[in-house]
Amino acid sequence: QDFTPFVHFLAAPPRYRGVKLPNGCGSSAVGAAASASPGPKLPVLERLSVSALRCSVESWRALLVASRKLKRLEVDFSQLSEGAFDVLLESVPVERESSSPNGTSAEGANGASAKAKGKERATDGENANGGELPILPALESVRLSGVSGKQLSQLAAFRDAHGRRIRRWEIDESVRDDDSEALARDAEERSARWREEMMREEEERVKGGAGSREPWRWDEPLERVVWYREEEDDGESE
Repeated sequence: QDFTPFVHFLAAPPRYRGVKLPNGCGSSAVGAAASASPGPKLPVLERLSVSALRCSVESWRALLVASRKLKRLEVDFSQLSEGAFDVLLESVPVERESSSPNGTSAEGANGASAKAKGKERATDGENANGGELPILPALESVRLSGVSGKQLSQLAAFRDAHGRRIRRWEIDESVRDDDSEALARDAEERSARWREEMMREEEERVKGGAGSREPWRWDEPLERVVWYREEEDDGESE
């Protein structure tokens, strides 16, 4: 079954049409409601898990563009349309227009089918690519299968270029290769450098009489790659 219409609906529901208004509501109310652009159905979605989904790449793109608060993404790309992974390598423009009441810009969701358009508040953070952010700008954790190590490395480099790195990678053991191993080493090195920097700052604070900050788990890495096998339920194999 093709779920393209449903995925489009989640990204941008149809505009108001044919809804009866209570007595006393005039034509001006109808016009105002009809002209309002609806936002996505799940504007504050933070976790999305897709084991299989038949839909167009266009509708998949629209859904991701509309999911600006998403932090966790779990996908088996072998069960999605060809080209679905490449959507993660697209960017959306940063714009200074305000968000709609539900927390997202309707214009961004409705225009996603053309060129991965989306809205982003100017205060959402600086980026290294002149007014653009990667799709899913809040993404922190992924669990991916059905892709190659090279594709994962491309995703890591793309988000790094935008200053929006992924902190936790859960990768299927079946795609463990030189590229994915290099990604794991890079995560370890970055975490080590970050930990050293944080410890130096802490020492300087104490020496300067500022006192110690709130307790912090220095053993928790900044970034991490976890290998898993499909039969495992907890997402960790080591």
